[in-house]
Amino acid sequence: MVTGYRFVERRIRRLALCGLLSVLVALFFAQTPHAPFGQDARLKQKIELAVAGVPLRTLFQRIQVQTGVSLKADAALADSAAIVYVPRRPLHELMTHLATAFHAEWHADDSQPPAYTLRPLPLTGETPSQRLTRQRLDDLPRRLRALYEPEAEEAAEDEDLQRAIEAYQETFRKERLPLRLLGRLTPAEIDALRAGKTLEFSSRTDPRFDPNWLAKWKSWLENTIAYMAEAHSTPKGDPILAEYYVDVLRKGIARGDEMRLRVSCDPETAAIQCAVGLFAQGELIYGETFVHDEDPPDPEGFSWHDFTAVMPKDHPWRDLEFEQRDSEEPERRNRSSVRRVRPPALPPLNGDWFAYEAEVVLRIAQAAGKPFVAEYGWTPSSLGKVYTLPDFAYSLAASGYEWLVRDGWVIMRYRDPRDARPQRIPKHALQQWFFKPNRRGVLTIQDLMSIARYVQNAENLYAALAVFGIDHGVVFDGELPCPYVVISELQGLPQVHHGLLYAVSSLEPLYEMPEAFRVLVALTEAQRRALLAEQTIRIETLSPRALDAVLDLAYSRDKARAPSFWQGTPPKGTLRLISREQQVRWLLLPRDRLAKIRDVDSASNLWRELKKRLNYDPESLYREYGVELSCVRVYLLEVHIDGSSHAFELLKDHTPLLQRNPFLRTPK
Repeated sequence: MVTGYRFVERRIRRLALCGLLSVLVALFFAQTPHAPFGQDARLKQKIELAVAGVPLRTLFQRIQVQTGVSLKADAALADSAAIVYVPRRPLHELMTHLATAFHAEWHADDSQPPAYTLRPLPLTGETPSQRLTRQRLDDLPRRLRALYEPEAEEAAEDEDLQRAIEAYQETFRKERLPLRLLGRLTPAEIDALRAGKTLEFSSRTDPRFDPNWLAKWKSWLENTIAYMAEAHSTPKGDPILAEYYVDVLRKGIARGDEMRLRVSCDPETAAIQCAVGLFAQGELIYGETFVHDEDPPDPEGFSWHDFTAVMPKDHPWRDLEFEQRDSEEPERRNRSSVRRVRPPALPPLNGDWFAYEAEVVLRIAQAAGKPFVAEYGWTPSSLGKVYTLPDFAYSLAASGYEWLVRDGWVIMRYRDPRDARPQRIPKHALQQWFFKPNRRGVLTIQDLMSIARYVQNAENLYAALAVFGIDHGVVFDGELPCPYVVISELQGLPQVHHGLLYAVSSLEPLYEMPEAFRVLVALTEAQRRALLAEQTIRIETLSPRALDAVLDLAYSRDKARAPSFWQGTPPKGTLRLISREQQVRWLLLPRDRLAKIRDVDSASNLWRELKKRLNYDPESLYREYGVELSCVRVYLLEVHIDGSSHAFELLKDHTPLLQRNPFLRTPK
């Protein structure tokens, strides 16, 4: 018994000693850098940094100058930009949180002292976009119902508003009556849609079509066509279109004897596309298309109140707000619990657009007072002026960012780089497009092909550039030796083509016809190069995505007539890039008129004054002030299909204009 007791006593003492050693080791390593940093005393050096939108390769060079520690970024991360605010903290802390921000890890080499390389971690599992697609596919029956049944709305207190809501809902149901068949699909048909199969139904063969639907839908179509014919029969209408409505379309609808419905769901995005057609003895008389591609949900934790975003309660920027103008309410200015952030001024037209949003984030981090690291990527939305901090944080979250708070540090990083990184535009591409020496902002067709690599939607880029110009009030540039203004038909405001605004004008065709740019986006890099080389591409060789984009463009005026909707085999045709020169009409105003222009408002007033004086006659305006300085080269995408050809504008290249009128070039 004694021997057994002593044995147990020794075991207890040994376990206690091991436990004490474990605690001491844990305390020691809690104060030293984590692996692979080991015992590298250099990493305990304290460092101060404040950088916005700097590539990792440049950031690490600065750190090496300060500390003597060799840091490198893997080729996959070297050009990725960072935002860093470090108010005198150990280097190993910065390195640890940089790795977290970039979804990466450090690797030490075998040299003495070691050099460190930041390498991306392998990412597995679903991305947020893939998860959202899966959730939407799971929710497919409800989303199909939303195509034919309007959302329920609370009863409005105002009687006129309530009647308007009811009228809208009634019209919605009548217009989409054939789509009610979607509510009668079987589970097997729903699964087939989820798998990417296209389904087609006919009222001739499918008993699930209500016998009354055909007559009711034809009645609604006849009433709608009659209204459109009457509208175009007025002096301001289109008599040719009115005749088509009465003599062709109305008579065709009267002969209609069959409804067909075609529906598909893209398994990669969960977007739903439907075509409904009225046929007469197998001939398509009238067709419409409907899509269901919802906006992404609000970022987790964010909400809205009075049209302003509300940040989550635990958000590290919750107690911050941007400084407002002096005109804000005194009680708002005197709120002591809120810390103020002074956002930077918008970059000038010849400044660094890339750095603006990053500088805003850096100033927020400095106002918050905690060390901060972030991965940063530029997108078209990064060009917009910031107004409220919650809205700014919402836009960042919507573009894929999340915030972490660890060990007193704030980390802003992409929720999943696989979704976010492909959407950002490298700084070198931005400079290539908009900062050419002596003709900054003039876009070429080569630039547009490059833009198609990074920008999914040219409308977003156009809108961002236009708003940037408006925020700057760019209507007059005194640096030009021969001041001139261009009357924009879209806005009715005089605008000076100074750098940025050349790009705005160049992209106007894609604002008017965005389907044309989507074709470029859907093509492969090799196919885009073939277009630039003036080669013809056969439509049947395109990928399904590119084919859909081409048909969406070719049948943009009547999408339901696209062959893809009503036949199984892809159509034959060709695609090529063509160009031609186009004359440009300018308004050259006297200097005494230009002297009145100081901002957008004064330019708008001058424009209204001139129009009023000339009885709102554009031709009189051009006769008095107009001049044809030169021309631009217009690039068009020509689609030959179904025996006919259509050309759609892609870009207006101002290079010929500047070559023949050197005084229009922007200063270097």
